[in-house]
Amino acid sequence: MIERSKSPLRRIARGLVATATGLLAGALLAELLLSFLLFSETPAVVRATKSLRQPGRWASQRDESLFWELEAYWNGPTRRRLDPNFPDALLGWVNSKVAPETYEHRDDVVDAKRPILLYGDSFAQGLTPAASRFEGLFEDTEEAATHRFLNYGVGGYGVDQSYLLCKQSLDHYQGRDPLVIFSLLVDDDLDRALLDYRCWPKPRIELEDGRPIVTPPATTSGIEYFETESLRDGSWLVRYFESWKNPRRRRQSESAEAREEKQALFVALLRDLKQELEERDTEWFVLLFVGERAMQAPAPVDWREPFVLEALKELEIPFVITRPDLAEIGRRHLLRPEGLHIQRARSPPPQPRGQLRGAPDDAARSAWRVRPVRVPSRDLSHGHRDPRGTAAGPGQGQGGRGRDEPPGREAHRSSSLRERERRSSNRLSRRASRRSTS
Repeated sequence: MIERSKSPLRRIARGLVATATGLLAGALLAELLLSFLLFSETPAVVRATKSLRQPGRWASQRDESLFWELEAYWNGPTRRRLDPNFPDALLGWVNSKVAPETYEHRDDVVDAKRPILLYGDSFAQGLTPAASRFEGLFEDTEEAATHRFLNYGVGGYGVDQSYLLCKQSLDHYQGRDPLVIFSLLVDDDLDRALLDYRCWPKPRIELEDGRPIVTPPATTSGIEYFETESLRDGSWLVRYFESWKNPRRRRQSESAEAREEKQALFVALLRDLKQELEERDTEWFVLLFVGERAMQAPAPVDWREPFVLEALKELEIPFVITRPDLAEIGRRHLLRPEGLHIQRARSPPPQPRGQLRGAPDDAARSAWRVRPVRVPSRDLSHGHRDPRGTAAGPGQGQGGRGRDEPPGREAHRSSSLRERERRSSNRLSRRASRRSTS
């Protein structure tokens, strides 16, 4: 009797085991098949899976290095096999104007002229002919007789790499009274600081007790990177089902944890840079570029622009933002936002999107003549006024509290910024502790 009562239970158990085994085997086969479809280099498979091979379907452009790894692997097959033209062991890469490792500027001449140093990404470097980049336009100004404009902008940089390049290159200008313009693209440069791969391998900065700790890239070679880093880690099947309803949503997705880490890192880097420059008695300000997507709306489209403005005011760092200048140029010349930025051509040679146009048209040339082209005098900069020489309105080149802002709001903003930085720093410390124990 006992044997008979157990028999149905055994059959059920065996059935459950068989079902689980079948599901597991099916999932494993599906994972292997999907991995083959995504990474096979067979021409027929590549053509058939073009719709699947979209990085934004599998990873976040804002939070994950995986997005940029897939971008290089699928859409830039030559890039993943090439090293950067000017590799650098700390920064990942520089450009033709900056000497790797020493960070001397190739256009620098030690003479009586005062150096103006512009740091940033491709919005600072420029993608137009040299005559319509910042340094070229500067030569048309009266200040060119007494100042030398040295463009340290490097395409693809995040705020972290611009920060490192600025810190590493300042010694070359000791005793020469340089003016530092630290620029960033508000739309993207905070996000890039969380990545350890974008274009090529790059450094990663994390906070330890609020202090920036730099981890240089393990290699500067795109070839070596893809030989050692596997894109097949994790489950592609899980990622597929997470985004199958709306494949485009993942591209712009952003976790709350990543947002807080970006915010804390930005504040820590700018605070450290401010301390460094003040110790050197160096005049400086921050130049904020606003890209095409952000300019399509009359007000900020997400948290980045308001946060950056709030942080700079709290840190009492003078700044200039290009939004009002570009908006005025657009109104004056009846240009839509995309008319102020380079567009991708339909026929070769293609031009990358996002950068401000240079010459030939007058409106675009005016767009390049943003406020820092006029050299700010020391008393204006230290007084937190517009570097162009006129008083700045709230949120436009003004450090500290806005003119019409209630006094109590400044204290509230200060406490909320410190609390956000503290939470993020604690979270990063716990994460580092877990990594060390494992």
